[in-house]
Amino acid sequence: MSEILETVESSDDCILYPQDETYIRTESNNRRIWSPIGVSPILERNATHNGINAIGATEVLKNFDTVIDIYHSQKSITSVEIKAFLEHLLEINPGKKVYLVWDDARTHTSTMIQQYLKVNEKRLITINSPKYSLGMNHQENLWNRLKALLFRPSARCCIEELMADIFDIYCEFNSSINGVYLLTYAKSFLV
Repeated sequence: MSEILETVESSDDCILYPQDETYIRTESNNRRIWSPIGVSPILERNATHNGINAIGATEVLKNFDTVIDIYHSQKSITSVEIKAFLEHLLEINPGKKVYLVWDDARTHTSTMIQQYLKVNEKRLITINSPKYSLGMNHQENLWNRLKALLFRPSARCCIEELMADIFDIYCEFNSSINGVYLLTYAKSFLV
């Protein structure tokens, strides 16, 4: 991994993205909460399993730009969505070689994706992280931060409200390089 990091960091025509998927519900995520002694906290729930599925990637060596595709939770993320996301990454990085760190999810190892990778092998290089190695994919750090920022003790009324909140947070991520840097800097892969 250190050789890849050196290659990407020293080249203006290479870029490195960890990529991952996640699910976020409109209901409150019961993280830590406090209340006075003897008073039970009240968390509002709307008893639905509505939410979003998201595909995300973050550039982790140079500009720390974040990219996300959001889908309604009734729409599963399949190889079709992964392929569209990869096409978008190549589109926003014209003329650059894109290195992508990801896991071996079925949507990443499907025949469709393998064929797409073969066609684009000069511009898109994938690095599969070992099984059960969440610490190697720094997109997980960004997901954790996003979910922490989304937390509140009340449920959101609809998916549109959740999407608007995620959009606002991602705008903040992309305008605050230091925050994303602290969560995702690639050199910490080596630690």
